[in-house]
Amino acid sequence: AASDPASQRSWQGWRSGHQGVALFYGVTNLAHLAADVLIPDRRADQIVLMGVISLIGLQILVEARRWWRQGLELSRPPAPSR
Repeated sequence: AASDPASQRSWQGWRSGHQGVALFYGVTNLAHLAADVLIPDRRADQIVLMGVISLIGLQILVEARRWWRQGLELSRPPAPSR
């Protein structure tokens, strides 16, 4: 169903929602990383852990964006041939 161009409009809401959740996850991870760096009694292991989690969140956001844009491209009507 996900690869059928005729059903792409029904998937677009899921794609947009996934992108929104990924964006929220990425922003909160970056805020948490910044907080871990700025607190006076910071621990290096926590900073490394949040750095890795922030990179994973960034990758999730990139993949969500690709999936969203793929849905937009598949839902467009084909260009008229000449």
